[in-house]
Amino acid sequence: MRSFPRLLPLAAEDASLCKQWLSLQCQPDLGEPDGVASGGLSIEWGMIVARLIMRATIDQQITRSLHGLRSAYRTPTDGQAGWYHFLDREEPGVTASAVALYIFQLAGEEFEYSDAVIDFIYSQRSAAHDGAKKGWAVRTTEGFPLVEATAWVVRAMVPARARSPKAASSLSAGVEWLISNQNPDFGWGSYLGEPSRTFLTSLATIALVEAGAPNDPIDKAQRWLIKAQAANSSAWPAIPTPGHEPTLVHTSWAFEALSRIPGALSRDTSNGIRAWMMDRLDPAMMVERNHVEEYDVPYCVDASWHTFQNSIPHFAGPLAASSIVATGGNPLSETILDAIVHVVDTQQSDGTWVLPRSPDRPSIWAVWPQVHLLSAVRSALLPTEDAEIQLLGTGTALLRVTTTAPRLTRRLILGSSLDS
Repeated sequence: MRSFPRLLPLAAEDASLCKQWLSLQCQPDLGEPDGVASGGLSIEWGMIVARLIMRATIDQQITRSLHGLRSAYRTPTDGQAGWYHFLDREEPGVTASAVALYIFQLAGEEFEYSDAVIDFIYSQRSAAHDGAKKGWAVRTTEGFPLVEATAWVVRAMVPARARSPKAASSLSAGVEWLISNQNPDFGWGSYLGEPSRTFLTSLATIALVEAGAPNDPIDKAQRWLIKAQAANSSAWPAIPTPGHEPTLVHTSWAFEALSRIPGALSRDTSNGIRAWMMDRLDPAMMVERNHVEEYDVPYCVDASWHTFQNSIPHFAGPLAASSIVATGGNPLSETILDAIVHVVDTQQSDGTWVLPRSPDRPSIWAVWPQVHLLSAVRSALLPTEDAEIQLLGTGTALLRVTTTAPRLTRRLILGSSLDS
């Protein structure tokens, strides 16, 4: 049986709590799991107990990250409220503030000062350039809007649109800007006319799907992503042109985007993509060899042309693992479990992780991919605290989750992944 020396310590109090939970939630005719109190578990009960303790561990890691974000929240002047991507900097930025709100969304919590952050983001919407619709800029493009900022704003505004007029207005404006900046080839570059890229097309597609945007631009994006897949491969490169090899991180982004579109991928195709990713996923690999995606973005302000040298850090390991789990992969496979162990072990005391290119400064870009993975695994393990497990036999259990509709039952295969 696989052991979990760091991630899943079975302390006496844990065993006692698990015994109580199992006796209340599992089928009465199964009886009590022998040996729980002493820590000696059968494989079947061990799998269930491992799931419970694993969820508790993940909860702790996510809570630590949220505490770190709360500590890094800044309000330097009236009207400014949020985060900069380097969390030790005072002046908040639009993209980092949107990503931080999205992290709280992933964790299932609402930040207590989210209205102030929404007001700040709303106030930063760019003025129109050459008649273009308004979007959001990054700090260094002098108000010139880009997909890199606007798509994150859209994702951050989704949960608050029903209660906040400014969130609803920002969401509507962001969706409109993204649609108007979709390229004629149906992909997205940084703005209309810039070369379409896998990362930006995936990010914009996910944002539009989460916002409930019209089907037409999403269907077009689906066509671009499928066409951009590397020939004779289940993977994607950064740009679908000769000389660009498929990467784990771009495959993760494209796979997650397509998986959000009903019917975009067949079961066999999804299985093939997951298999390609699993073959290349090193649990201890936070980033791939070329972990930063760099490209120049020309932009024009007041009839003067400038160049934004974009540099995006990609955390391939956590993004790939979360994509695998979110699309139906086994969260208890050895590779995924080892990836979680690595994320847990490398979290710092302030709730952040190291950004390789700036190891001495905490960054939002090193937080969200890890929380994304932890949240995906937590949801797959036990989606809610009142979830119930019924053991059917070796390797198989039923997971029941209380919803507003009648009970939803889902079958989970657990056994082989826990064998050493």
